[in-house]
Amino acid sequence: MVELAPGHTSAGRRERRRSATAGEIKEAARRLLLAGGRPALSTREIARKVGLSAAAIYRYFPSHDALVDAIAADIAGELSGEIAAARDAAPVEPAARVRAVARAFRGWARRNPHEFGLVLGDPRGGAGTVHIGTLFGASGDAGCLGAWAAVYGLVAAEVFGYLGMPAGAAGVHFEVELAKLLPALAGVEGAPPPGTAAQVRYRLGWGVWDVR
Repeated sequence: MVELAPGHTSAGRRERRRSATAGEIKEAARRLLLAGGRPALSTREIARKVGLSAAAIYRYFPSHDALVDAIAADIAGELSGEIAAARDAAPVEPAARVRAVARAFRGWARRNPHEFGLVLGDPRGGAGTVHIGTLFGASGDAGCLGAWAAVYGLVAAEVFGYLGMPAGAAGVHFEVELAKLLPALAGVEGAPPPGTAAQVRYRLGWGVWDVR
């Protein structure tokens, strides 16, 4: 008797189909989010986009909130990846990396206002909630956490239209305020005397980097 690999069993095929349909549901929801923001994410409209009944959606997600959380978690992963890429592409100096991360965060938010509103503008909580300390790795440092919260506040005020200024002026304002926050975001601790081979630990807004 020939044994089939797990992926070739009936259960495996069903799971692949289930996963593919869940992916299609999330893609449809993302398109609705892009077009109309959080209010556009009705179960009935999402179901219509993928050719299912509204009740059938709950075969793949236990509730509407669970579906929204899954979408938010995907978006949060994309944002984290973009921030990490900006950090890694920047020069190694702490201030340069902080600027790169902050600018990447603002740029992403301005390009994706509805996604920003879903993951960082909704106080409902849930599995898709993004916490500033987690996003920037500042959970263990009250000073860094407070400074990153200020960066978030600047960006949120701009994205939600509370600054009352055009994008160019908002960008200048952001850079001015970011410069004021740099001491808290890019401080140095435990630095050895110049010329030594000791390890220098840079306390950054997203964690501790070891520069040897």
